[in-house]
Amino acid sequence: MDEWNTFAWGLAGLGALGAAALGGALLRAIAPAHARFLAGVTLGAFLVRLAAFWMIGFFGLETTLAPDTRTMYTSALAEGEMIVGERFGQNPHYRSIYTQGLGWAQAVFGEFFSLAGFINVVLGSLVPLASWFLARSFVGDRTARVVALLAMAAPSLVLWSAVGVRDAPIHLCLVVGVAAACRLESRSRLLMLAIACLAVGILTGLRPHVGVVVGLGLIAGAMHRPSLPRFAGLALLIVGVGFAIAAAGQGFLGYEHIAQEWGLDALAKKRMDLATGGDSSYMAHVNIANPAELLHFLPLAIFYFFFSPFPWEATSSSLALMSLPESLCWYALLPAFAVGTAALLRSRPPGIATLAIVTLCLGGVYTLLEGNVGTLYRHRVQFQLLALVPIAAGLERLLRRRLSFFRTS
Repeated sequence: MDEWNTFAWGLAGLGALGAAALGGALLRAIAPAHARFLAGVTLGAFLVRLAAFWMIGFFGLETTLAPDTRTMYTSALAEGEMIVGERFGQNPHYRSIYTQGLGWAQAVFGEFFSLAGFINVVLGSLVPLASWFLARSFVGDRTARVVALLAMAAPSLVLWSAVGVRDAPIHLCLVVGVAAACRLESRSRLLMLAIACLAVGILTGLRPHVGVVVGLGLIAGAMHRPSLPRFAGLALLIVGVGFAIAAAGQGFLGYEHIAQEWGLDALAKKRMDLATGGDSSYMAHVNIANPAELLHFLPLAIFYFFFSPFPWEATSSSLALMSLPESLCWYALLPAFAVGTAALLRSRPPGIATLAIVTLCLGGVYTLLEGNVGTLYRHRVQFQLLALVPIAAGLERLLRRRLSFFRTS
């Protein structure tokens, strides 16, 4: 089995080279000054994530920092056993594109789960580059560098890209899909439509509610697109998004699994499951399917969504202590987020409808769904990735005002 493991790592290395070649091709399409900067950011993101991956593996911290790796691991093993015919009648504990892909790798190459973390390192290192492409449409090429730097160095992004969970492919597909969808508001391109629908399909297979939210944002944002006849464009988008969600749902999860993700009753059950049995759970007794309880709970849920984990809880766990510097940085960036959001909504650049709808819907789903601070810290990254765009716009305005103030004083 060792030679198979060696072969698998060789394939992973070839995949990393392929990702580098793809990134190089994208960089050739932009100005040389920005290309050099983004090449350095992408390389830095890879090295930072690779170092984190090595340290986590060396000290055996993977299941401590990301307990879901155990679930992914056992589900991938079960998938592999089903593929080779050694498991009958009992489905894996959790199914997704991620676990099924690892299951096929398990069936072909043998047990090499640490490779999943390395694949995430490669995918995660492309997120800053994709974030720059998303942000440049709203804040310009130079200010978009702030987004790339924040995406490169954010500790939560580094952590979830260095362990064997599905977050890294979710982050990359989310940013790529939203970037492609935003470009459809200003001009019609079949390539952008294909990329957006492919991202929606993959996201649906990885985390159904994220795929559906991005798909709905894509359709809603397209209503503002002037370059195609509205009915023809919407029909094409609905067919493409619907096919992507249906194909991913039926092929990887089953329609009944996606149906279970939606509705207040389903969300209430899932929230109670998340808020039960964890040391960092909060408001476990709240039933969000009850409108009165939901309205009473909503202000506290919004407060938790934006501000937890709280600094005074830093000593409660190693993850809470590690998240303290990032939490303080996030607090400091919230004024820029508010200023940038207001500025972008006033100026209404092409794509803002799609970005606003997806960001708002993701924030709303996680605000209602989460009942555990640790899980919230992990899932909120998806919202924060999109929030980097208004944060960069807000920082530009705040810093520009301060510089002009110093010149006049």
